[in-house]
Amino acid sequence: MQRPAAFYLGVFLITLCTLVHQVVATRIISVLTWYHLAFLSISLAMLGMTAAGLYVYLGAPVPSPQRTRRVLVSHSLWFALSLPLCHVALISLRLPDAVRPWSADLATLALAVGLAGLPFFFAGVVVAVALTETPLPTGRIYGFDLLGAALGCLVAVSLLGVLDPSSTYLAIGSGAAVAALAFSVGVEGRASRPAAGLALLLGALAVANSATYPDLIWVSRMNGMPVPTQNVVLDRWNNHSRVVAWQGEEAAPFFWGPGRTLATGRLPEVRSVSIQIDGAAYTAATRFDGDPKSVGWVRHDVTSLGHQIRGRGAIAVIGVGGGRDLLTAIGFGADRVVGIEVNGILVDLLRERLRGFTRLVDRDDVTLVHDDGRSWMAGTDQRFDLIQMALIDTFASTSAGAMSLTENGLYTREAWNTFLERLNPHGVFALSRYYHPRRISEAARAVSLAVDTLLARGSENPSDHLVLATAGVVSTLLVGRDPLSPADLGRLRAVIEQEGFTPVALPGQPAQDPILRRILEARSAEGLAAATRHPHFDLSASSDDRPFFFNMLKLSAWRSLSDELMGGVVVGNLRATQTLVGLLLVVLLLTAATILGPLLVRGRRHGLETRTFVASTSYFSLIGLGFMLVEIGLIQKFSILLGHPIRSMAITLMSMILATGLGSLASDRIAAAPAWRLAWLPALAALCIAAGALAVQGAIDATMAAPLAVRAAVVVGFTFPIGFSLGAFFPIGLARLRSRSPVVQSWMWGLNGALGVLGSLGSIVIGMTLGIRACLLLGAACYLLLSVPAWHLYRRAEAPVV
Repeated sequence: MQRPAAFYLGVFLITLCTLVHQVVATRIISVLTWYHLAFLSISLAMLGMTAAGLYVYLGAPVPSPQRTRRVLVSHSLWFALSLPLCHVALISLRLPDAVRPWSADLATLALAVGLAGLPFFFAGVVVAVALTETPLPTGRIYGFDLLGAALGCLVAVSLLGVLDPSSTYLAIGSGAAVAALAFSVGVEGRASRPAAGLALLLGALAVANSATYPDLIWVSRMNGMPVPTQNVVLDRWNNHSRVVAWQGEEAAPFFWGPGRTLATGRLPEVRSVSIQIDGAAYTAATRFDGDPKSVGWVRHDVTSLGHQIRGRGAIAVIGVGGGRDLLTAIGFGADRVVGIEVNGILVDLLRERLRGFTRLVDRDDVTLVHDDGRSWMAGTDQRFDLIQMALIDTFASTSAGAMSLTENGLYTREAWNTFLERLNPHGVFALSRYYHPRRISEAARAVSLAVDTLLARGSENPSDHLVLATAGVVSTLLVGRDPLSPADLGRLRAVIEQEGFTPVALPGQPAQDPILRRILEARSAEGLAAATRHPHFDLSASSDDRPFFFNMLKLSAWRSLSDELMGGVVVGNLRATQTLVGLLLVVLLLTAATILGPLLVRGRRHGLETRTFVASTSYFSLIGLGFMLVEIGLIQKFSILLGHPIRSMAITLMSMILATGLGSLASDRIAAAPAWRLAWLPALAALCIAAGALAVQGAIDATMAAPLAVRAAVVVGFTFPIGFSLGAFFPIGLARLRSRSPVVQSWMWGLNGALGVLGSLGSIVIGMTLGIRACLLLGAACYLLLSVPAWHLYRRAEAPVV
């Protein structure tokens, strides 16, 4: 090794670019198709690493400096080229929305998986060779690997704030070419001209692509639909959405659930800017002249039902979108209005490009806040007469449920308790969601969540607080902090009758739907549990431990295709669940092939006796499985605290991988310790994980109201000690194997990746069924079990080679 510093730089850059690809792939896949495939980026990364480990193990001749340089440089260059080329091919495909074994779309999905996973394969070969075929300390190499991955999380979020994904792929392709250049200098002390040329070319293309619109390389479809190109006001990406806005012609206002009064009168024509978020969520920004009387039409939508009784007070709107609900509050004559919007693109749109068009942010009675609704509510001392949350979360994500990586903390009992706490006496929380009179819909689970929250707050008769009315497929649920008064009920009945809305649930009026009736009649937690029991659907109240409000289809019902399931959000649940089951089967076969394949090809030529071989495979399997259970569990848990799962993915991954990298760097100092001392480390790591799992909800509750920087610090405070305690096991295991059988290390690297894929999918299943805490505790159990093979592997490391 001529220049170790340059070699470490190459490892650092390769893993940095790999993590950027992983995060950006999440955004790309969720925009191209439904959100339930977005989580695949994590599995694809592990799949690529698995294939790379087996490739190196099965095809590698005796290592030599010349071969090492050739593989490191060539596969880094292939990685650099594959990033933009596979991206172009991927966005050219019409992707299917689910894994259906009986459908021809399976081939298309397999091709898409291959295209998204190929860069991970090239990167995995580079990392596998760097770890197993160089004389440098394993812990130090693995440490720089993880440090690069940690920084990659932040780089991904930063790049998506200034570049579109296509330009981002060109930029990280340039970075991967620089890694090839660093490897050529590090191993043999001379620079690779092709690597330098490719780095400059891809960097120049990234600048050129970002400076044009539509881009030279452009994502032209969202969820299978073409992106508008005429009269475009805005087309912008950030780390959790793509927002496209275009100017429309004057037309009748848009309504979610129109009342029949509209049919008897002439609607005014308004000019609107249509806004699409990730292709499946729609909102509109309406031209406003500043006169509340000019928007009287907002009164005739079912989503404005809460304003009919509290519209002249203090109003809070969670999820501003294009500002429609702010207009509703103004139209009803609200004293003051606070709009909270988590998407910075929409906030900038209302504050800048559409400022004079909507005339919302210049009003003295309107305050626009860029923040997560729950976090802001937890931290404010303001009180409101009405808090409105209408159709927040896109249909794409709501259909996907737990697999979307876009669940948030707005639909849990803890969140709704916060909302009710921020109401004035007799204040009302209004939620609008989708409804179907003959099928299970989100409205049923919303009522269950409301009843659960009210019971926890001490209500003796929750149904006295609730009104549910519908118009078409949209419903509005009113949840009173106190029982609704006779005057409130009289006013609501009059409006419902006048507008032709359907009264599904009213105090003193039994619901016609038998499921809703049982839920509304519950007077205890046990009674509610009995009322929500269903063979196919999960109608229980969602909580911070199981925040999957939109995932209502039970895993056991994934093969149910009756008419009862064919409609509404459960269709998306069915797609997502079928995808999950299909992928689990594929991953189980992959895991078996990873273990049995090399045995069938190379037999016992791995240099390990049977007991040591079993201990090694168990050791690296438990690390791969346990680490992913902990990592995904923490990402899901902290998405509640940080306000958005992609933000959680970036910060949690960065902190945990950084800590793991530092733990890996420290492993070189402890690897030579006696085996009896090292064998205690897995139990200590398991204790650290279990303590974090038991304490994390308390920390979330205590800091939900804190500024984002403080909440991020809490995440780091939890993940850092866990990550540090886990960082030593992989490099120590590889170092001990090196003394027994150098050739087998890459195989164990691949096996670790295969179990990581299983862990990433398993964490979804466990979180949906048992809760996130159970996922973390099972991860702790994996590390506790690790003590057994660790003791054998550490103790036998210096025994004679078989």
